[in-house]
Amino acid sequence: MGELAEIQQGIVLLKHGQDARGTGSMARIIVKVVPGASRSRVVGMLGEAVKIAVAAAPERGKANEAVMEVLAECLGVKRGQISLASGQTQARKVFLVNGVSDADLRLKLQDLQ
Repeated sequence: MGELAEIQQGIVLLKHGQDARGTGSMARIIVKVVPGASRSRVVGMLGEAVKIAVAAAPERGKANEAVMEVLAECLGVKRGQISLASGQTQARKVFLVNGVSDADLRLKLQDLQ
């Protein structure tokens, strides 16, 4: 993996980072998950994390899957481009997004503040 370039809007941007296929960039997104909500949606920024509410219960990975679906829709990427890097059972998680440039990721998340 590349060196950390900066933390901005809950995104850890990787300098010279590449996705698993070696074809593009990779970014980490810090997420605060609120399971059991009335509907799944991006709530906004919470400090350095993106706050996401999901209707799924926090059991057997259902909430994690729901968060990846919300992120994919929000970022305009395929679900397969998003993976959980850490925080499997915690409310605070880190997700990897493959194949999205830093500039595109910033643009898509800038309205959340």
